[in-house]
Amino acid sequence: MAQRIEHWQSDDAVDVIISRAMSSADDLLRLSEHLGNAHTQWMIMKGREQESLTQPGFRLTDAQEIDVPLLDATRRLLKVVRDD
Repeated sequence: MAQRIEHWQSDDAVDVIISRAMSSADDLLRLSEHLGNAHTQWMIMKGREQESLTQPGFRLTDAQEIDVPLLDATRRLLKVVRDD
């Protein structure tokens, strides 16, 4: 994809949206919600700090610490779904 996520359109809903570098989880959800449906999962890699999720219509279902090869830092993988 060679477009910003907020401009990309699809005829079908996306099953999984993955992000590793976004300013906030709420921003990603706001900019990409048009691509998902009730079954879409958002997998968001964040720093080790706990991040609150305030975007209406979504809920955090899992947050796991992960080790990234060749990176001397811990990251968290957030799994988010629609809260419909």
